[in-house]
Amino acid sequence: NSHMDTKLEQMDDALQTILGKIDEAKDVCQVAFIFGDHGMTEDGNHGGGSDEETHAALFAHYSPGCGDLGPSLDLNGSEVGKHSEEAFKSINQIDLVPTIALLLGLPIPFANLGGAVPALLPPLIRNENHTIPQVIEAPFVATALALNAAQVWDYLSTYSSSANKLPDDSMMELKAILDDAT
Repeated sequence: NSHMDTKLEQMDDALQTILGKIDEAKDVCQVAFIFGDHGMTEDGNHGGGSDEETHAALFAHYSPGCGDLGPSLDLNGSEVGKHSEEAFKSINQIDLVPTIALLLGLPIPFANLGGAVPALLPPLIRNENHTIPQVIEAPFVATALALNAAQVWDYLSTYSSSANKLPDDSMMELKAILDDAT
């Protein structure tokens, strides 16, 4: 269909422009997340509950200012269908909320119970190749995970005290784990 071809070319141009600008950001950390809201089967269905329909691709592109993110995946083209599960990790949508909030420097929404995805958080540690201003003492990932754990604890504590009492022994065990981690 010519309308689809035109739209795909327009999106290719837009992505090339955006990713090019991110590649130019040497002194600031910028990231683009490109993802769909659902997947699709080979015959075009997209409203069901199959893995093909419930899984969507996620592409993350970081600027050089984000620091050394390590080597990218070593892909050879065979990572399709069932073989893709071996090459790529799965991320739950609920986990995108705290991850994106932390990257934007925003608080994680109170009722979100997702966990930040460490693989999507840049290290933000000064190295010899970049002049990133180090605004935090601890590595960003450790700080992000601590903030995420504190937010989930705050939600569970509030929920337990106001809406539906959670078992005290479970709450004490969770609190001990949180205290050990900090």
